[in-house]
Amino acid sequence: MILVVHPLDPSTKALIRVGNYIKSSFPNEVHVFNIHPNEESRYSCYETIQKCTSDDIILFLGHGSSFALYGSKGKMYDKADFVSYDAQKEYPEWYYYNEYFISKDNWEILKDKRLISVSCMSNGFGKTLFDKGIVRSIIGFGDIPTSVGEFKEKGIYANSHLIAWMKGEINWIIKRSIVYSHLMNFSFSKTGDLMKFIIQQRIAMHLHSKNRFRYILANQLATIKEEMFIKEIK
Repeated sequence: MILVVHPLDPSTKALIRVGNYIKSSFPNEVHVFNIHPNEESRYSCYETIQKCTSDDIILFLGHGSSFALYGSKGKMYDKADFVSYDAQKEYPEWYYYNEYFISKDNWEILKDKRLISVSCMSNGFGKTLFDKGIVRSIIGFGDIPTSVGEFKEKGIYANSHLIAWMKGEINWIIKRSIVYSHLMNFSFSKTGDLMKFIIQQRIAMHLHSKNRFRYILANQLATIKEEMFIKEIK
């Protein structure tokens, strides 16, 4: 089974298509869990993860850091400090914010699991999980810039078109590699190798295109490929 875990967040709407694509490819072998901005949904997802076996794959789609995977956010979570308690009580999901979905406080729920984490800096978090004997297998990524602010940190001015291109690239790489790997019954590490191969294909495609963002996209994809962390207990 493949369990797709996606904490709902206004900034990660594009990732919903990834889970839906994988689910449509293997309707009876894929479960998509979109974590809604409330505690009930969060804890229900924990229970679902704990039921996964070491043969299943957990695909996390969301935000993260070198020490945690982040949770769901309501559509107005960043306005909570400016809204009355009564308003928040009336529409709690709008203002919900779960910063850490998985961190050192609860990472034992991933014990002996196989995790692919499509989130920023999950290479560092994944290495920690693997080195401490928590996960059985891990694919993590470095920086995945998909916002104006994240590109700005790299000294790159990004408009909405570049952001859309980058999000589209991530979606393409993940959904194609997961579906093909599952179809061909690839090992976990071979799935990681396939992701790198598809990234290289996309780099070559951009460098031979006339897309005005081709060099930026190629450079960012090359960095993503280089920073991937892939480990598996044989």
